[in-house]
Amino acid sequence: MRIKPVYLIGSVLISLLLACFLVFTYGSKHTVPRNVTLSGWSLNGITLAQFDLQLKNTMTLIERQQVLFTCSGTGCEQPLSKKDPFRQAFWKPSAITLHEMGVSGNLTEIAAILHSVEKGPWYKRAWKRWHLSNSQYSVKLIFDENKLLSAINQKGTAANTFKPINAYRKIETDDSIKITPEINAYRVDSNELNKLLKAELSSKDSLWLLHLRAGKPLPMQVRLPLLVKPPAVTAVSLKKQGITRNISQFSTVFATGAAGRIHNISVSAQTMQDQLLAPGEIFDYSQIIRQTEKKLGYQEAPVIYNGKLVPGIGGGICQVSTTLYNAVLRAGLQIIERRNHSLPISYVPLGQDATYATDYINFRFKNNTGHYLLIRTSVVNNKLTVKLFGTLQQEKTYEVKSNIVKKIPPSMKYLYNASLAPMETQTLQAGKTGYVVETYRLEKLAGVMVKRELISKDTYPSQPTLVAVGEGGRAKVQPQEQNLLEDGVSGPNFRR
Repeated sequence: MRIKPVYLIGSVLISLLLACFLVFTYGSKHTVPRNVTLSGWSLNGITLAQFDLQLKNTMTLIERQQVLFTCSGTGCEQPLSKKDPFRQAFWKPSAITLHEMGVSGNLTEIAAILHSVEKGPWYKRAWKRWHLSNSQYSVKLIFDENKLLSAINQKGTAANTFKPINAYRKIETDDSIKITPEINAYRVDSNELNKLLKAELSSKDSLWLLHLRAGKPLPMQVRLPLLVKPPAVTAVSLKKQGITRNISQFSTVFATGAAGRIHNISVSAQTMQDQLLAPGEIFDYSQIIRQTEKKLGYQEAPVIYNGKLVPGIGGGICQVSTTLYNAVLRAGLQIIERRNHSLPISYVPLGQDATYATDYINFRFKNNTGHYLLIRTSVVNNKLTVKLFGTLQQEKTYEVKSNIVKKIPPSMKYLYNASLAPMETQTLQAGKTGYVVETYRLEKLAGVMVKRELISKDTYPSQPTLVAVGEGGRAKVQPQEQNLLEDGVSGPNFRR
């Protein structure tokens, strides 16, 4: 039987209309396209509205996910003292949420793709729905580096702001040397942390998201990479200085009744305490005097002026320079500048003193040991002690010997006195013998002398005997003034 064309056309139209209706119905759905998964989460059969709600809840869960930062690196591997501020600040693991880290994901982009099935003409919607069927999407997380570092800084402020503590050297009462190690500070290595976090977040798979949605989030742990920030002074740097032992010392005593002199000796020694000289550095005593005068001040005490003891400011500072000078000699150090007093002094032998006069006479020596040199001082009761710490061969010692090579008898000076009877005399001042002294330094090795060095040849001028005579006697003019104030820091000009 032959089908009439009209029926055939009608059948085709009905089929087309039915197909269009089915496509329209398909394109008008508000469900997620068939067989779509998101990191293992099946979205099949749920509406887009339900998907949006679940997506929002999922993002909330993601933001609440905690990342446990555990300490790593040198700062954590080394055993730390319980008193170590770093242990107090950042030793315990710190947890930060992904939200605090500024983490965001691609969920909004995925939602926009899926919601595209609701936009445009019905036939385009149907095509998009069919095209997106069986799609698989993965959650990708990214973080804001600025927010991350800010969050870490807030969690570990003490660790990030803690300043390193220098190692320090302590001289014990028995002169043994103890070095207390430094305490390092640590800073977060932001570049390395970024790499670790990117690797950790990119490794999150469907299992993690499923556990997260089930309310049983898997722990996320990231080691916190740290950079060591050492202090300027370390135990190694202190040991390299070569201050290994007491290489020499010398003591002098002084009267306990002279308050001004005691003060001047004490403050000068205090300023000199713990002075550190680098190899080749020259010690300048005038700098010690200036620092002391500025910070602590000097008091009045007897000084030598024109060969006589007179009141002056700074009496006693020459005892400090002299004591130091003797310690320096016995350490084998090189003397750069030194001068003896114009009068013999009582606290060291002739030839072993070192005077000082501001802007005129100084005491300087050079640290020629090849290592650092540390000066230590102490004033106990009426004794001043100067100790030098550094490096010196154990078998090597130095002795100092002074010999009087010449005595200078005092001359006679006569002064006319009209109140005296003719030819009558009166002794006004007894003369004092002068000396020429040679001082040698003896270098010994295991007790055997290997070198004898002339250190100085000093002259202590004699002091004349002053005699007053009546008319007819001899009259002499007074001795010319030396214009030199020794052992003082202020007074008349030294050169007129």
